[in-house]
Amino acid sequence: MDMTAIKLISARHINGRQVRIITLRPATRRIDYMNSLISVRPERNNVLDFDDAMERIRKWQANVGPDEVTYHGTFKDAADYAAWCADLLCDDHNVVWDVTIEYEGGGMAAYICTSDRAFPLVFDDLCQEAELTRGGAA
Repeated sequence: MDMTAIKLISARHINGRQVRIITLRPATRRIDYMNSLISVRPERNNVLDFDDAMERIRKWQANVGPDEVTYHGTFKDAADYAAWCADLLCDDHNVVWDVTIEYEGGGMAAYICTSDRAFPLVFDDLCQEAELTRGGAA
């Protein structure tokens, strides 16, 4: 299974009533950002440097440790991922943040936090950068 060709990266941070979601699609080099306190629809961001964002995410993924996340898994397909989710000792409402990476070959990687561990800095920074460049979104 090819775990290098990324199809989609989605990071979601839930902080009370605020939900921030950033999604990157390498095939189209598209970055979408949503902040539920401002808008309920994701907006395309054409200002963020896509290559820089991907490089930062790859570095995070290569170095993320067990102390930084509650649950982590890699899966051969969506059914494998769904079975894993069904066995987790939490419900959706317990999730504080999650990161999902989908690969071209159908595989996935998931990182889920249900505690007070910080939202990964790379995604927090990207969300803040997207917020600052919101006026440049198309």
